Amino acid sequence: MVHRTPWPFWVARFTRQTPIEAIATVTQALPQLVGHDRHIERIPLTTSTVAQIADLNHWGRERSTVASPDGHSHLQHIPGEETPWRFRHHVYEGFDTHWDASFTQDTPEGLVAQFFTNLATTAPVERTFCNVPFSCRTWTTRSSHQSAQPP
Repeated sequence: MVHRTPWPFWVARFTRQTPIEAIATVTQALPQLVGHDRHIERIPLTTSTVAQIADLNHWGRERSTVASPDGHSHLQHIPGEETPWRFRHHVYEGFDTHWDASFTQDTPEGLVAQFFTNLATTAPVERTFCNVPFSCRTWTTRSSHQSAQPP
C-alpha cells in the first residue's frame, strides 16, 4: 500500500557543524506546516520572507547570494535547481568551523525562512565553553550563572 500525501517531496540536509538551534527551528516548525497547532503559542513562526530577513539583519546582497555582515555565512538561492537553497558557513579553512545546509526544490519557503531567521539574528547563543570550537574561543563572552540562594 502506498500512502499519498498532498505535500510534495523535499529534503533538508545539514552537515555536522550546523548550529543545532537552527536545525531545531526547522523541526519545531514542521507540525505547524502540516496543520497541527499544538504549542503554536510557544513556537512562533516567522512571517517574513528570506529577502526581508536578509535586509533586516544587514546581510549584503549580490545577485543570487546574500552574505552575513562578517562575511562568514552565505545563502545562495537559485530557483529552478534541484537544490535551490544553499547555506554555507566558514570561519577558518581547515579548523572544523565549516558547515553547510541545503533545502531541495519544493521545500516550503517558510521553512527556509525559519532556518534563516535563526542564523541571521544577532542575539547571542548560549553554549558551554567546552562546546565552543577552540579556534572561535577568542570571540566568545564568558559568563557564569549564579544559582539562587535559598532564603
